[in-house]
Amino acid sequence: MPWRDNITNNYPLFRLINCKLLSGENGRQLHPALQREQLAYTSVDHIACVSDFACRGLEQLMHVPAEKLTVIRNGVQHSENDYPEKAVLRQKHGFSEDEQILLFAGTVSERKGAFDLITLVERLVLSGRPVRLLIAGGGEHARFLGRISRFWSRITLTGNVNRQTLGEFYRMADVGIVPSFIEQCSYTAVEMVGAGLPLIVADVDGLTEVVPVGGGLKVKLNLEAGNARLDADDLEEK
Repeated sequence: MPWRDNITNNYPLFRLINCKLLSGENGRQLHPALQREQLAYTSVDHIACVSDFACRGLEQLMHVPAEKLTVIRNGVQHSENDYPEKAVLRQKHGFSEDEQILLFAGTVSERKGAFDLITLVERLVLSGRPVRLLIAGGGEHARFLGRISRFWSRITLTGNVNRQTLGEFYRMADVGIVPSFIEQCSYTAVEMVGAGLPLIVADVDGLTEVVPVGGGLKVKLNLEAGNARLDADDLEEK
């Protein structure tokens, strides 16, 4: 649902449409900003959604008939690869066995919640926790680094890595974090689940469906007057 990208591109518009979605209203009046998006949906024969959230949104906001919609969630082929023990993987990649590795895998951007993790690391280090934030993925690295005021040594950015290396990261980390402000059916979350990695995710959109009750810890997203932010206290507590 492209309009949800406005959570960082045009926040007032996002709040306006999001409030209508959350209200459960199903009026026939389409918001002008959604007209071009709706045209795409009316021009096709059938639509596959990857989450119930998206399905409800298309019915409610875009007036797409229910019979034109099917939910098919993202999935990945389970890997049967035998990975070395965590200690061996950490030695291979140059990480200490004593560190608590928090893994973020994906595009480094505000919308993916990556910048909110800077505050998390600062808080945890000040509380005496031996944490390291490992970020695997491309994106706005320069902007990310520009926001770090201290504890540079506790954050590692690898850039994009191949599938084998990412699989090893999943198995040597302590916690996987998917802090996206918007997310339909995250491949990263599915892959982390498959690797048996404990999860902390933002309590948003389709992420809530990917991670069932008891399957991980969920962090509140605060939709404030001027912007969206993960609840820093809740994130630290989780």
